[in-house]
Amino acid sequence: KSIVVNTMYDANDVQGSVNSVKGMVSDRLKTLTTHIADEKQYDNISGQLNALDVDFLNPFETNKVIKTIDPTKSVNPVKKKKGFFGVVGNAVFTVLNFPLLLLWRKWARPKVWEPEFMGTLRFGFALLAYPVYYALLFTVIALLCNGIVGLGAIVFLFLYNWLYVRTN
Repeated sequence: KSIVVNTMYDANDVQGSVNSVKGMVSDRLKTLTTHIADEKQYDNISGQLNALDVDFLNPFETNKVIKTIDPTKSVNPVKKKKGFFGVVGNAVFTVLNFPLLLLWRKWARPKVWEPEFMGTLRFGFALLAYPVYYALLFTVIALLCNGIVGLGAIVFLFLYNWLYVRTN
């Protein structure tokens, strides 16, 4: 529902009006996102949610589950099994994408000042860096072999990376 701020404005108490609107927005956001209020018990609550395999994309149901769990109960983190690729697939991914991984780890990732922005920066980096990497790789392979081999290599690398990300 929309928030009608005109009715919340008090010319004699501007700061109070601002705080009132901020509080209303905060309350509304807590219903639209998964919200764990108890920061001291955050690890226990999120561990239980992960163990229950809740759908974090459905915050209404997830918030209902949060109300039913015991925040003092500690749960060992669920260790994610290596996916389809395993250790060998991880090594192949690292070798095939080494220039970009090096650039990411040594240059881009250290520039993130807030952990909340890590996903955004990673997305932007991949959106810009991978097309350039694919174009350079295609050019080098096409010059050394031919365009069909270059195109095949790029398609293979794209599909491998896509499958790797989807299964791990």
